[in-house]
Amino acid sequence: AESSGHMMLTSVARVRQAKTYLGNVLIAGAEGDEVNAETLGGALHLRNVRARQIEVRTISGALVATDVDCERCSLNSVSGDIEFTGTLRRNARYNLISNSGNIRLMPDGSVGFDLDAVTGTGPVLRSDFQLKSTSTPLPSSGAKILRGTYEDGSAILSLRSFTGSITITKQASAPR
Repeated sequence: AESSGHMMLTSVARVRQAKTYLGNVLIAGAEGDEVNAETLGGALHLRNVRARQIEVRTISGALVATDVDCERCSLNSVSGDIEFTGTLRRNARYNLISNSGNIRLMPDGSVGFDLDAVTGTGPVLRSDFQLKSTSTPLPSSGAKILRGTYEDGSAILSLRSFTGSITITKQASAPR
């Protein structure tokens, strides 16, 4: 589907391609082999999406992924923030990249992960998870690098922001 305005796709069996030029994209309750979405001037929200491969991109909007289950997730934003909240999948790969936005990852901690996070001149690079450190070469560029393994390291996380902060925080528990 392609649009010049807002797009909402809910409870769909397959989202091969969703693209809008000046609007927001919401994909909720989708399942399928692959989900591809792009917006040039709006926010992109994924909620309860299940797919083997997810590839989404924004140019100047926020990208929010909540309860997303995938083997390979690629979330990219040129000038917007990226937020990922939910359970990580064992043996899955997650690539979160923003040129000038912040990245906030909030896994529930039930699945271990191997982290490789780099920010260029971003003010913060922090993980609230106890990481087993892996070797980190000293960057000559002034970049901040955080590499380490949490628990069994079964999910692979690659986080990159050139001028934004990167934080990995524990997902808040639901109120009882």
